Order: sequence, then C-alpha cells, then structure tokens
Amino acid sequence: MKNINLGRITKQGNSTIITTLIESAQGLVSKKAKKLKTRQNSQ
Repeated sequence: MKNINLGRITKQGNSTIITTLIESAQGLVSKKAKKLKTRQNSQ
C-alpha cells in the first residue's frame, strides 16, 4: 500500500518526504546522544 501511494506523489512531494525523514532521523539521533551523555554523566 505504501509503495502505491509513494508512486503517485510528485518529485517535489518525494523530496519533502525525504527531508522530513532526514529531520526525524536527526532528531532521534540527537535524542539518543543526549541519553548517552546523561548516562555517562550519572556514572
């Protein structure tokens, strides 16, 4: 189902999705980094 929906979206839409995925991925990475830093500080 997801593949069919993605096929209909224009290139601009795809680039928007890609940027949002990248931003969310960066957000997750920064959250993990903060958790790791707090763990290191507590030790």
